[in-house]
Amino acid sequence: MVDVLEVKVAETVFILGAGASRHAGAPLTADFLDKADAIHKKLPSGPDRDAFGKVFEARSKLQLVHSKAQLNLDNIESVFAAFEMGRVADRLPGIGGRAEAEELLTCLRRVISLTLQDAIMYPVRDTIIRPTAAYEAFAELIALLCPPGAAARCSVVSFNYDVALDFALFHKLGSVNYCMKGDERAAGPPVLKLHGSLNWTRCSECGKLVALRIQDMWHDGKARHRQGAEGPLLVVTMLENLASDQRFSHCTGKNLVSEPFLVPPTWNKMSYYADTVLGGLWQRAATELANAENIFVFGYSLTESDLPFRYLYGLGSAAGPPIKRFWVFDPAPEQQGVELEKRFRGLIGYGVESRFRLFRERFEPAVVTATRELVA
Repeated sequence: MVDVLEVKVAETVFILGAGASRHAGAPLTADFLDKADAIHKKLPSGPDRDAFGKVFEARSKLQLVHSKAQLNLDNIESVFAAFEMGRVADRLPGIGGRAEAEELLTCLRRVISLTLQDAIMYPVRDTIIRPTAAYEAFAELIALLCPPGAAARCSVVSFNYDVALDFALFHKLGSVNYCMKGDERAAGPPVLKLHGSLNWTRCSECGKLVALRIQDMWHDGKARHRQGAEGPLLVVTMLENLASDQRFSHCTGKNLVSEPFLVPPTWNKMSYYADTVLGGLWQRAATELANAENIFVFGYSLTESDLPFRYLYGLGSAAGPPIKRFWVFDPAPEQQGVELEKRFRGLIGYGVESRFRLFRERFEPAVVTATRELVA
């Protein structure tokens, strides 16, 4: 019984980046567009192919800037940032202004959504869809730290759009607690998705952000089977037209916007928070960090452009108990690992330096290491 297991620690915050979902098939930021391009080439004619085509055509036109500036147009975050800047500055070289940038941002969110859906695969055992093995193990750890009926002893801060973790938590706990108003019945520890999620969208009437239940997001008729090395795998395609599905609504008689709510992983992300629940989620993340005795980071590279998290950590961790562990897990090669460690050591204060450790481990063994350390 999980309620009799001894938990060694009081408060733990898990921080998840793209590397945590790598095991499930999700591409990293550096190879995301390569995966999207492969999907684009096999799409039939229609709105989805048009969206991919517009994004890749715009990226090609942005090559014009290379005569005077350097942009990494092979990185999904850089392309997202360029489109976002075009929206703000009312100018995209070779493309147009704000209206064109708005359309491209909509298309790019579509590309991100479809690419993640195509890439992430779930194992099937006895006709039952299962979580991926690593996320299932992570959900087990969450359940051990947060047994039913007890106060949550951990929280999750995620920068990932995909729902592979969400499905594992739903499979283990029966719900996912996104800490949104109107969803108070959700059980389990806080799951704070600071960049949005594939199962979040807006009400077409009031504009409020709505989190759809994981169990309502998959359409059996659109699931596709693939054969993996260890058995059958399922590519689960989420419902692609929320605006016409009567099961999904918010205000009476009004459907939801047919687009996931995804925040650009850029300097301008804070402008998305003033009028959305995300501002509250970042506040909650700051509170969680303030109370943390342990911070475990999985597959999050702390890029130089992600200033909001740097300030979130700095301001959030200013109060609260001393940190016992600040552990980072990332399988980066040696030189990249050196740079990664340098970035994190530049983030933490002198009082945490002796508590910092970098493990060159993938997410799967990292969960084992964390479980061994945190649970007796």
